[in-house]
Amino acid sequence: MSSSVGIRLASLPAEKRRIAMKKLASRRQSSRIPVLSHRGAPVPLSYLQQPFWFLQQLNPSSVQYNLPTAIRINGAVDV
Repeated sequence: MSSSVGIRLASLPAEKRRIAMKKLASRRQSSRIPVLSHRGAPVPLSYLQQPFWFLQQLNPSSVQYNLPTAIRINGAVDV
């Protein structure tokens, strides 16, 4: 949820906020990405993953395409 939406929700009266949160929760559950079952078969690589797989096959010990990064998350996280 973007911060502007959070600010707008916070400014609503309690009853309207409850209704809005209920609608958001129902939308969030219905728009989940379905999990495909491959029953142990390899999952095909995406178009963008294919070149990285190829380069890793050429030089397996290379860490050239590993990009370490850190991300700071402020606020509560809804797992």
